[in-house]
Amino acid sequence: DLLVGKAAELPPSPHPPPQPSARVYSVRPYSAADRSSVYAICALTAPMRIAGASTSAAAGSNGVVVDDAAAAASVAVSIAGPGPGVGIMSAADAELYGDRYAGLLLELSCDYCFVLESDTGVCGFVCAALDVAKLRDQAGEFFGLMRRRHPMLRRRGAGGAVSSAGTGAGGGHEAAVHPAAHEAIEYFHSQQPEPGSNLPNQVLSRFPSVVHLDALPGVFSTEQDLLALRRLLACCFAALKTNGSPGVHCRLAAGDATAEVYKRLGFLELSYTTDSRLPSSVTLLGRPI
Repeated sequence: DLLVGKAAELPPSPHPPPQPSARVYSVRPYSAADRSSVYAICALTAPMRIAGASTSAAAGSNGVVVDDAAAAASVAVSIAGPGPGVGIMSAADAELYGDRYAGLLLELSCDYCFVLESDTGVCGFVCAALDVAKLRDQAGEFFGLMRRRHPMLRRRGAGGAVSSAGTGAGGGHEAAVHPAAHEAIEYFHSQQPEPGSNLPNQVLSRFPSVVHLDALPGVFSTEQDLLALRRLLACCFAALKTNGSPGVHCRLAAGDATAEVYKRLGFLELSYTTDSRLPSSVTLLGRPI
């Protein structure tokens, strides 16, 4: 009775015990057959990377919420189908967001890419490059292709003003563009879109590898699911460390909701000097491995 009474007086733990998860996960290397699933995840989580979004759900271009691997698999099938506009989102949506967040690493560094799979399909992935400086030197052809694939367009704003923006095809037309799509287009057409641009030397020396982690929002929901993401990262980190990397970094836009997920997985926000020429809207996270 004394022990029960003392326990009742203790303050509640700030970290409640993990909730049971019915999901069973496995981790395996990325293969070319996973491309449509990975691109679907990028498209479904792109709104989370805009300030004010939430990690609780993600939506396609028509606002349909998708938060499990089975639904994402159906999106991937639609994307791989004969034409755009099929299913929850168009093929152009997936191509734009997939190219923006995963395309370069899948194209030039697929040996460091892994997928997280449940019984309903691919529900997460991580991709990385051993040395972001070398990746930058190899990225010119890729970004040239992206500028041709995703041309700048003219977008009419709320007040009637027309500004530069973009969508996947039909260059030169005015179009309503989602903020996430607008950011992706501007990224490809910026003067220095290559990875590692303007990063301070102290970051490049301690955290030379670049990493990108993404998963369906449902995988962020419990501590046990986060353990699956830890195992996914561990496979990637082991491959990087075996080849001599001391640490990894990721570069996020301010307000990117996935920053909290990275921090829960052991990443820390990196400070850097103001002469690094990084815009104030960029958040750098790093982790030794």
